[in-house]
Amino acid sequence: NPVFGRTNNPWDLGRTPGGSSGGSAAAIAAGLSALEVGSDIGGSIRVPAVFCGIYGHRPSETLLPRSGQFPMPPLPNSAVVMGVQGPLARSAEDLELALSVLAGPEIGEDVAWKVTLPAARRERLADFRVAILPPIPWLVVDSQITAALQGLADRLDKLGAVVKEVQPDGLGDHREYHGFYRTLLSAVTGARVDAETRRQRIATLREAGDDLSMGAVRGLEGSAGDYLIWNGRREQHRAAWRAFFRDWDVLLAPAINVLAYPHIERAWPADNSDQTLTLTIDGRSVPYLHGFCYPALSTVPGQPATAFPVGLSREGLPIGLQAVGPYLEDLTPIRFAALLAREIGGFRKPSGYDQS
Repeated sequence: NPVFGRTNNPWDLGRTPGGSSGGSAAAIAAGLSALEVGSDIGGSIRVPAVFCGIYGHRPSETLLPRSGQFPMPPLPNSAVVMGVQGPLARSAEDLELALSVLAGPEIGEDVAWKVTLPAARRERLADFRVAILPPIPWLVVDSQITAALQGLADRLDKLGAVVKEVQPDGLGDHREYHGFYRTLLSAVTGARVDAETRRQRIATLREAGDDLSMGAVRGLEGSAGDYLIWNGRREQHRAAWRAFFRDWDVLLAPAINVLAYPHIERAWPADNSDQTLTLTIDGRSVPYLHGFCYPALSTVPGQPATAFPVGLSREGLPIGLQAVGPYLEDLTPIRFAALLAREIGGFRKPSGYDQS
């Protein structure tokens, strides 16, 4: 943008590194930094990680202090629902190291408690119980991402891991689940906008009229009572995920439905064009906001999720996936990613960047 300039993807300077922690991911991939801390409410750690071919971890929602993450002066503590901070790095081992330093209580709560993370559930890929997210019927996904997920499932099966296509109760075809995510996201991100911007957003969403857009409208128009009800629904989803992870160690899914795409010229100041923006995936026009569906998987219940690279596309772009893990057992998906790197390879440096 005109203020900060454009951030490019080291794998192809004509493409986005993802967002919103895209600068962090690009710097790590280019060898300018070894470790960064990003934020994630809509995939802002995981998407840049897979676009740039590195590792990123969205922690369990309460694992890291969030004071000041979304400043809303004069409020002293603006810790927000669903939003978290977490590390990005060139290896899963570095994610684990970063987490050992960053994890802890909120400001003021450190007088009473400290964090002791549970050890990873497994130490061999063959011992993992791996769930594979079934295809989402209405969501278009780049065929190379789909093939990478299936290829990984097949490889894990051959290694002796328990592998099955299954998902937690309550997800259904993901349309209602994602609509609920859009409600929560709009409530959080809309809390700081002025009345006119809010009115324009609602008008644009109502004009679109689809289920997902109307979910966002509910978030913008909701009351304090609605917010309490929504938090109750989150607790229901958390219970379903807890039950799911009694039988499974990780859930594998795409981190987003598209590979790193060419830069898009946007209006400045920012407008409401996200609601109508489309991307081309396998020759099909797909709503940009559909890309939030996979990040929302773990964001709604507050589960940890580790994004990791699995190879390169035909165009030479990174392909990545995510491993969602049990709540507060962040070391389990991180360890899975670390073990996988020993099996299939991990970070590869983009051409032209000397990181010796």
